[in-house]
Amino acid sequence: MVGVALLLLPLSNLALYFIGEQATIFGVNTRRFGGADIGRPANAHYEWMIDYSFKDKSGTVHSGYTRRRGGHMGTRIESKVYYFPSAPFINGLEKEAEPNFGQPIMLFLGGLLLYVMNKKKHSPKTSKRSQGIASGAATEICDYDDSIEESFSDNEEDK
Repeated sequence: MVGVALLLLPLSNLALYFIGEQATIFGVNTRRFGGADIGRPANAHYEWMIDYSFKDKSGTVHSGYTRRRGGHMGTRIESKVYYFPSAPFINGLEKEAEPNFGQPIMLFLGGLLLYVMNKKKHSPKTSKRSQGIASGAATEICDYDDSIEESFSDNEEDK
């Protein structure tokens, strides 16, 4: 499932950029959440939630949201959004949709993960037990202790 997600995320962003429509955003709201991550540079100490709205070609208003890292005063937000005309709820800000170095890496990791998880496991060495069972050389049971069954049957008859 993770491998599929690692393939779908960059592919959907690339599809937004190349075959999606572009619109200008308005009604941007930002809010900072979580504490400061002091281990990061000063312009990325905080995580920001960005809500925005845009109008499609027919004039219908749609909304979207994303998360970004930013400083204590805010984060940069571009003014363009990409969306699919047939599914405007699938959208992304310009910086997220444009091709970048991380997308091929995610595609590679997703493909690698799917390959590793789905490859057949062929072991050149098999145990003697599995060879015997596979070849039909399992031993036949000759002695069967049915004393417990007899005891159970006797108790049932007494009732």
